[in-house]
Amino acid sequence: MLMGIFAFIVHFWWLFSLVALCIAAIIYLELTEQLNKGNGLSVKDAIQKVNDEKYVFVDLRDSAHFEKCHIPGAIHISKIKSTKLTPIFYCDDAKQSANESKAKQSFYLLGGIQQWVKSDMPVKEKSDD
Repeated sequence: MLMGIFAFIVHFWWLFSLVALCIAAIIYLELTEQLNKGNGLSVKDAIQKVNDEKYVFVDLRDSAHFEKCHIPGAIHISKIKSTKLTPIFYCDDAKQSANESKAKQSFYLLGGIQQWVKSDMPVKEKSDD
């Protein structure tokens, strides 16, 4: 049996190599995704942290977008120095906030405000003021 498997691998070395390469690529992509998501928080996890009153949502978008629509209780990045709470960064889709969270060794909202809205969470709009 073992010799049969060995003979198959030797005879179809190119097929075996292709399968091994595909498996290695899948593993690499999964590990890379997990490493990049390391400090990302789901909407549920982010809410739990903010409810513990040690964290605050920080909006990285420009002030016009922040004024138009933001997560209730969030502060704009320009006001971050006025808080002692740990930031949970967010932007439109989490690309900018993922980078910011790495630089500041903090958290970010997976999917950004887009995921927040998709999760049917409330937003504070300019007309609410």
